Amino acid sequence: MPTTGRTGVVTAPGKRRSRYKRSADPPGMVLMPRDLEVLGHLVRFHRMTGQQIKEIVPFGSVQTANYRLQKLWQHGYVERNYWPLSLGSSPAVYRLSHRGGAALASAIGGDVARYTRSSATRDQVFLEHALAVSQVLIAFELAARRAGHRLAWQIPADALDRLPDPLEEEKSIPILPDAILLYEVGNLKVRAFLEVDRGTESLRRVASKVRGCLAYLASGNYQRQYGRRTLRLLIVAPSGRRLASLESAVTATVQRTSAHLSGEAVDDLKIWSALQENMHSDTVLGDVWSANGRKARFLDGQVE
Repeated sequence: MPTTGRTGVVTAPGKRRSRYKRSADPPGMVLMPRDLEVLGHLVRFHRMTGQQIKEIVPFGSVQTANYRLQKLWQHGYVERNYWPLSLGSSPAVYRLSHRGGAALASAIGGDVARYTRSSATRDQVFLEHALAVSQVLIAFELAARRAGHRLAWQIPADALDRLPDPLEEEKSIPILPDAILLYEVGNLKVRAFLEVDRGTESLRRVASKVRGCLAYLASGNYQRQYGRRTLRLLIVAPSGRRLASLESAVTATVQRTSAHLSGEAVDDLKIWSALQENMHSDTVLGDVWSANGRKARFLDGQVE
């Protein structure tokens, strides 16, 4: 028999709730510590699929994870869209809502506006890129967690700097990596800028990002900001063919740029590349990287 909820909306008992439309009268909810953990991760990653959330938050079971995510969405703590697929069920993509930001600020402090500043766009190219970046960061985070290493990372909201293009000085290049990582194991510290390529940008655009890193090093601003001379640039590509094209374009732009900058800046930029398919917690620290044309493990080498 139908029942009337607190808002006066008639609902049928046992009726499955819609994936796409919030209920006018959702069941009650109390935010639990693990719910706040989900909200905190959405601040850090900006966009995550339900599967990515389940990877990084220890819910205990898939059923518990699905139940809590559904409640967070029904009560407006998160926003949820669906990533369209030609076949199969579309995965949910989550981001923090204003209510979720307010709940997080109330629990741990902080600025609601800062928590919720990421864009609400549903652009397919943007979402694919954001989720690919999240997947790489999740791989590093879980690998560090498992090994007992220290990892700090951030997705910068604004350009770190803006400098003249070494090859076209009338133009400027914003220094805005997809993410900044600091991985620490004992005395080994790897500072890295991450660029995740989805094959949607031109090779010329990717080359300009590399020139931006070189200009950042040559200006001394990188060393002043981070207290280090060397910078590792991680380039992750979606396929072997695309990776080969990227490596060729990067080599060419470094050679062209070297004539316009000091040799130290060129030497201080360490470019490492890998395939997106190898960005998993059990492989990301392994020999899936290419550094100067040779296979390398992520933690190989000297302090950087």
